Amino acid sequence: MSRQRVVLQKPITLPATTAQLNEDAVQVGDNTKAVVFANCYAVGGTGTNTVNLQTCANLEESTGASNWITIGTITFTGTGSKKVVITDLGDAIRWSFTSPGTATTFGLVVFLTDFQ
Repeated sequence: MSRQRVVLQKPITLPATTAQLNEDAVQVGDNTKAVVFANCYAVGGTGTNTVNLQTCANLEESTGASNWITIGTITFTGTGSKKVVITDLGDAIRWSFTSPGTATTFGLVVFLTDFQ
């Protein structure tokens, strides 16, 4: 069993809803499971900020948003750290972000594993 640490997103401040670009998605290789740690450093205003973790069957064919499937969700209403376990990864992993329109700063670290 091996484990690989990957920074999915360095701390970034986003003011509104957006998605990680396909070319910035992380290919997972033979890894089928992951634990994603999300750190929220700042939340502007009130409301819920949501980070959706998404996977696709074939990164080369995933040119649009419709090819990505949400496999985990992390919500923040304030600063802090959270984690989510993913048990069935496709070819790659990326994030999308939904915000009530306030500047939020977060970062994501993924620990990939091939453990069956």
